[in-house]
Amino acid sequence: MTDLAQKVNFEMGELVRVTDNTFQEGMSPTRVGVIVGIGQDDSGFRTGVYEVLFASGEGTLKMQFWHKFLEKATL
Repeated sequence: MTDLAQKVNFEMGELVRVTDNTFQEGMSPTRVGVIVGIGQDDSGFRTGVYEVLFASGEGTLKMQFWHKFLEKATL
């Protein structure tokens, strides 16, 4: 199976969680954010990179993550 077949597609506004094995400076301690951007190449195909918005008492922060480092948040 190719890497593309395993790709998870998230949608704008979807609640996601950054996986435990991923760290990026400034990320929210809850690791939960909202998809606010979807990466596309020149042909319009999704690249698997997503922009995630984190909100906290310190303000908001946007970060980019590859799809393998994100999972759908369950409440």
